[in-house]
Amino acid sequence: MKIDFNKNLTDLSGKDIIENKKPIPVNIVFANNLVQEKEIKGITTLRAFDLALQLNKSGVVDLTVSERESLKEYIESSKLTILLKVQVLNIFTDAEDKK
Repeated sequence: MKIDFNKNLTDLSGKDIIENKKPIPVNIVFANNLVQEKEIKGITTLRAFDLALQLNKSGVVDLTVSERESLKEYIESSKLTILLKVQVLNIFTDAEDKK
């Protein structure tokens, strides 16, 4: 399933969070977090790196069911902020609801 992470990180009121006069893209933040991990259960190191490259380049990744579940588990257990976790998990939910 292809999932598009090309969204901007928003605050609690739904407004884009701005840093250095630019909105913060969720796909870039997620990509950077993937490559900073030592391991992600259910995802090989090379696959995690490939996903990060795809997120960084196009923001769209094609994931298997097991990869989606592994990434959602990673997000839930990660040290990411709850604000980012919720927005990334919502992208997964929205994509899965559309299929």
